[in-house]
Amino acid sequence: MKSISIATCLVLALVQVVIARPASVRLTNTTVTEFRTDNENLDPRDDNYGSIINRLNLNGNSGPIATSLRLDSMYFWDTEQPWHENDARIERLKLQYRLGDWTIKVGDIYRQLGRGIVLNLRKVDEAGLDVLLRGGELAYSSNRQGAGVFAGRANIVNIDILNQRFVDDPEDILAGGWYALRNLRLGSLRMTLGTHYLYRKNHDSSAVSQMNDGSSNVGAYLEFPALGDYGSLYMEADFQQTREFDQVTDGRAAYGAVDFFVGDTSLVVEAIYLDQFRQYGSVNRYDEPVRYNQAPTLDRIDQETSKGENEYATRVRLEQAFLEGDFVVYINGMYKVIDPDDLSEVTQLHGYGGLKGEFDSGRSRYAVSGGYRDEDATGGPTTRDIKDMSHAEVDYIQFITNGYSLQLAANYEFRTLEGTSYERGSSFFGIQKAGLGSLTFEHGLDNQDTRGGARQQFYAGILSWNASESMIIKSTVGSQRGGLKCVGGVCRIYPSFSGYQLSVLMNHDLGGL
Repeated sequence: MKSISIATCLVLALVQVVIARPASVRLTNTTVTEFRTDNENLDPRDDNYGSIINRLNLNGNSGPIATSLRLDSMYFWDTEQPWHENDARIERLKLQYRLGDWTIKVGDIYRQLGRGIVLNLRKVDEAGLDVLLRGGELAYSSNRQGAGVFAGRANIVNIDILNQRFVDDPEDILAGGWYALRNLRLGSLRMTLGTHYLYRKNHDSSAVSQMNDGSSNVGAYLEFPALGDYGSLYMEADFQQTREFDQVTDGRAAYGAVDFFVGDTSLVVEAIYLDQFRQYGSVNRYDEPVRYNQAPTLDRIDQETSKGENEYATRVRLEQAFLEGDFVVYINGMYKVIDPDDLSEVTQLHGYGGLKGEFDSGRSRYAVSGGYRDEDATGGPTTRDIKDMSHAEVDYIQFITNGYSLQLAANYEFRTLEGTSYERGSSFFGIQKAGLGSLTFEHGLDNQDTRGGARQQFYAGILSWNASESMIIKSTVGSQRGGLKCVGGVCRIYPSFSGYQLSVLMNHDLGGL
C-alpha cells in the first residue's frame, strides 16, 4: 500500500503540471489470455488452467517533463496452485524533468554502469526479466563531462509471466554514482575517462550475521570511440568487496574490447577476467536470488552462458563483407575457463561461423550459421568430457509479390551431456503480408526427457493479424517446447506450453491535451 500511495502522489503531481501546459499522451495495452492443457511434462501442476495477464502502459510528455506508468494485473481460474495469485498493482512509475544539462528522475529507473559488470538493471521481455531501481536519480551531461548519483530499492516485475507466478520485490538497497570526462585529446584521438561506484545492502541479511550482507564496488573505464577510421577501444577494471554471513570476499574484474575496420574487413577481439565477482541480491520465496549485474558473456547471446562470476575468457571474431555489404561471411572463436585452479574447473571452447546477405533490393534476405562447443572438466587429475554441442541456424525470407513473402527459420542443437545424447530445437515456416500479418507453423523437438509419456515433439500454429493501425492480435494454438532458452544473454528454464493463447496489443496516441 505504501508504494501505491507514493505512486498516487506522483500521478497527482504530474496531472497538475500537465494541466498547466500542452502535453502528449500515448497508451499501450497488452492482454494475454491462455487456456493451458496437459503439456505432457509429467508435472500436473502446470496443466489445465486459465489465466489473463494484462499490462497497461501510459506515457506522457509535456515540454521538459516526461512520465510513464504501468499497471499490471493477472487473474487465474481452475487452478489450486498457491503461486497462481490474482493481483493488480502499479508496477512501473517514473517522472522525469530536464533543465538544460540536468535531468531529475523519480520512480522506477533502469541503470547500467560501464559494461554491466558492476550493475546492469534492464528489461528483457522474452526472458521475463525486468529489474530496476525504485528511487531517484540526478544526472548532468554536457559535451565535456557527465555525472550522476542514484539511490533506491531494487524493484523487479512482480508478475513473472514466464512461470505465471507472483514474486515479491527484494527491497535491496542500491546506491551509487558515476563521473566521466569526455572528448579528452590524445593526439588526434578523442577519448572518455570515467569512474563509477555502487553500494548494495541486501534486505534478507541472515539473522546470525553481525554485518550487513551486500557489497561495495568501484570501477573505472577508458574508451576511444573512434581510433581514426580503423575502429574503437574500450577497457574497464572493477573492484568489489562482498560481505555475506560474516565473511568478506574481495572480487576483481577486468574487460577489454577492440574493434578494427580495414575496408570491408572487421576484427573484434574481447577479453574478460572475473575473480570472485558477483552481484546477487535477496533470495525470493522460490530460492532464486536476484542478479543485478550482467558481465559480457563473450558468447552467442542466444545460447547457454556461464554464471559470469569466476572465470577468464577471450573471443575473436573476423568478418568480411562482399558486394558492397550485401553478402557477409564471419567466423568466431571463444576460449573460456570457469573456476580456474579449482577442482570444479571447466574449460569451454566454442567456434562458429556463418554467412548472411540480402537481395531483391533488401526485400529478401538469408542467414546461415553453425558451430561446435566443447566443455571439459579440467580441475581434477584427469580431463573429463562434460558436454559437447553442435548447433545450426537458418533464417530465410523470400519476397514473392504485392507485399507477400515466405519465411523459413530453424535452430537446432545436437548435444551430448555426461555421455547421453539428445537433440532440441525449433523450426518455423510461414507466409507474411506487409501491413496485414502472418501465418506460421512451428515444430519443436526436445528428446532429453526419455521418461515414458513425456512429450518430445511439439506442433503449433501462430496467427498474427494487424487488425488496425493501433491493434495487433496474435493467436497460438498447439504445443511449444520449453527447457533452457537464452535471450539477450539471459538464460532461464521455460515451461513447455500446450493449449491456446490469445494476445491483443493496442496502441493509441491520445494526442495533445
